[in-house]
Amino acid sequence: MRQNGGIKPITQLCLSSLMAAELEFRLPPFSFGDLFAFSSLLLLGRFLLPPPPPLLSHLHLIGILKLQRRRHRRQTRRRKIMSCGLTTAKRLGTCKPSGKLKGKKPPPGQCNEEDDSECCKPGKYYPIFRCSPPVSPRTKATLTLNSFEKNGDGGGPSECDGKYHSDNTPVVALSTGWFNHRKRCLKNIVIYGNGRRVKAKVVDECDSTEGCDADHDFQPPCANNIVDASKAVWKALGVPKNDWGSLDIEWTDA
Repeated sequence: MRQNGGIKPITQLCLSSLMAAELEFRLPPFSFGDLFAFSSLLLLGRFLLPPPPPLLSHLHLIGILKLQRRRHRRQTRRRKIMSCGLTTAKRLGTCKPSGKLKGKKPPPGQCNEEDDSECCKPGKYYPIFRCSPPVSPRTKATLTLNSFEKNGDGGGPSECDGKYHSDNTPVVALSTGWFNHRKRCLKNIVIYGNGRRVKAKVVDECDSTEGCDADHDFQPPCANNIVDASKAVWKALGVPKNDWGSLDIEWTDA
C-alpha cells in the first residue's frame, strides 16, 4: 500500500535505513547532514519515479492459487487419459488391409448367388486382410448367411473337418483373423443378436485373404469382421426371414 508523501515518514525510513547500514556494513556513525541529504534523495525519488504496482489482496492471491491448482489437475488428468489411450492402442493394435485383390469375371454358371451372395466384379479391387479386430469379452461383428451344404454357396467342404453341414445345424465360419490358423476349429462360440443368444460351432474359415477364384466360388474376399452363419443360427436368433443376410451382433468364446 502506497503512503502519502511527508517528512516524518521519510525521516523515519531514512533513519532506520542508515542504522541498518551501520550494522550491516560497519559504517562510521552518521551525522544529521547525512540524514538530511539521504531524506531529500528519497523524497525526490518518490515524486519522480512511477508508483509501485499495488499488492494483491489475500483473497485474490488465494483465488489465483486455486485456479492454478485446477489447471494443474486438468493437465495431469489429460496427460493420464492420453497415456491410457496410447497404451490401449498399443495393446489392442489395429487391423489394416494388407493389400488389394482385383476381381475378375466368373465363368458362366460358376458363381453361386444363393443367400444373396455377391459375385466378383471384373476390374473391381477388393481389400484383403490377414487380421481381424481384437477379440474382447463381447466382440462386435457382422453376421452373414451361408450354406455349408454340398452345392451350397459356401463352396467346398468345411476346412476344420472336411465335411459338409446341414443348414439346420448351427455352424459358422469366422474371418481369417478370428479363425486364427484353425485354433478355433470345432470349438463353440456364443452369438448375441436380436435380443437373443445362440451357441454355434466353428467349422470353417471365411477367407479374408483370397477370393474371386474357383476355390472361393468366385466370391470376393471375406471382410475381417464376419461371422458367416448357417440358417439354423438365424432361426435361433429369431430374425425374420426377410431380414436374413446381415446383422450387427456380438460374440464370445463359449
